[in-house]
Amino acid sequence: MVSQFLRSMSLFWVFFRVLADYWWLDKTDRFRSEEARRAAEERAYRRWGRLLRNTALRLTGLIIKVGQFLSARADVMPAAFIQELSALQDAVPAAPFPAIRKRVEAELGAPIATVFAEFDETALASASLGQVHKARLAEGQVVAVKVLRPGIERLVATDLAALWKMARFLQKRTKFGRRFDLEAIMDEFETITYQEMDYRQEAENIRRFRKNFAGTRGIDVPFPMDSLVSERLLVMEFKAGFKLTDRERLLACGIDPQEMAERLIDAYLKQLLVDGFVHVDPHPGNLMAEEDGTLVFVDFGMMGTITPEDRRGFADLAATLLTRDLDGAVRALDGLGFLRRKDGNDPLKKALAFLLDRLSGVKLQPGPEFDRLLEEFREWIYEEPLQFPARYLFIGRAIGLLAGLASSLNPSIDWVKVLKERALPMLDSARTQPGPGAGAHGANGEGAAAEKNGFDWRKLLTDWFGPGASTVADVVLEQAKSTGLSLVKLPGQMERTLNRIESGSVQVQTDLSPLTERLDRQNRYASRLAWALVAAGAGITGAILRVGGFPFETRVAWSIAGVALLLLVGNALFTRTGGKGRRRAPHPTFRRNR
Repeated sequence: MVSQFLRSMSLFWVFFRVLADYWWLDKTDRFRSEEARRAAEERAYRRWGRLLRNTALRLTGLIIKVGQFLSARADVMPAAFIQELSALQDAVPAAPFPAIRKRVEAELGAPIATVFAEFDETALASASLGQVHKARLAEGQVVAVKVLRPGIERLVATDLAALWKMARFLQKRTKFGRRFDLEAIMDEFETITYQEMDYRQEAENIRRFRKNFAGTRGIDVPFPMDSLVSERLLVMEFKAGFKLTDRERLLACGIDPQEMAERLIDAYLKQLLVDGFVHVDPHPGNLMAEEDGTLVFVDFGMMGTITPEDRRGFADLAATLLTRDLDGAVRALDGLGFLRRKDGNDPLKKALAFLLDRLSGVKLQPGPEFDRLLEEFREWIYEEPLQFPARYLFIGRAIGLLAGLASSLNPSIDWVKVLKERALPMLDSARTQPGPGAGAHGANGEGAAAEKNGFDWRKLLTDWFGPGASTVADVVLEQAKSTGLSLVKLPGQMERTLNRIESGSVQVQTDLSPLTERLDRQNRYASRLAWALVAAGAGITGAILRVGGFPFETRVAWSIAGVALLLLVGNALFTRTGGKGRRRAPHPTFRRNR
């Protein structure tokens, strides 16, 4: 019980240190030049990454997985932070073999020697939740034995409880927490963690993945030994290979890294757009190459699923982006659940256009236009219009890892070309899949009608203009239909609006600044009370620990008390009570009386 308490205290100590550091950095930014501000931020990111890495290696367990997850998000995390955490990918210490032997024999219900002719005591690979050993069955087949770490269940429960508290605090108190819906993310993280700890589920994932890629040339997946699978033990076929990132070994085996990158991308496009069943942990340790160029997938504990509806939504998004239909792209993002509100999305469309220009190799030069774009986007983001659905959390991570791995194999990869030549045929299939209540050949019944009339215009477009032509035509027709409907509705809408204005049923929204100031003041008082309670609780805890003979833990508790007191004083002295520190009142807008 004491060790669990101290483990949680260590996690909270890291959390509050980073929080206090961030608060101080934010408060002192105004006194620094732009160059000094960037240097201070990089030092802070490096300091936070080092603190989290050292804590994860000391505590092991689930915190290592959290660090590994963050280290793989180069798309959203600062480079200095990523560099400090990158060591966690290969630096997980293995559990002692006597404890591993005990767990294996408990799962087998028999001594190791009765099942295995050989069992290597040195782990082949070690992860946050389990580790893998090479062995040979009594029948002679070489296998990989994956076993859950002894005692990991208790550590995971302790760590999840602490992470839940942090997530709730951030969601309630920070804009970052609200935008990312951290409670929903924690729910997703907890679910997938417990799934990963059940090796019966992983064996089922392997069987499904093997079925999806059965007959696919150049892709291989080890098969599980069904009679040697339990909740904490998984015995599977052993695959000899080497990491995809070992470029010298690839070349020595006569394997073209660019061809391997294409094979990897095709495999993931199939998972994302056809199967809807995705290997979401494609770091170099889980993807191997055999000497004949075969791509081998291993470790199926973390898998993501994409519903047919979401696959069609992502297909619509990709198709509208490729045709630069920015209005359609915003509608697709809204349909996928990324938008909190449905109006005022011009800054998002400009940002999407900028992104497409960058992907196509067009650079927007610094200047007034670029500065204006950034300012508009900042103001738009300030109003929290975006949200990030938790169900895409691990899918997004997988895509980020995949992009980095493919780019390391082929640094000159053209992603727009990949989308047009490789993704569009699959996108066309995904967009025309029948949805709930749809016809046999499409969501709107076009395919069924074409077959009935003996004319398939989709096939004709594909034959004439190549893969993806029918997808482009779909987008154009949809846009034309939307425009036509808007033109039909416009006169009636204008007449109704003018009638409401004439009758006085339209009012100007009032300025709520006085109410906002009062709420801000109450919020500051609540913050001070919270920090005072934290300081008092940590101080009392430190005193108890000192009497109990825990010097290190006493220093940790009193340090937390000191930080809380510092934050309390800072909140009282430096909190801005007006002027530019307060969110600007919204511009007057018209609304209809109800």
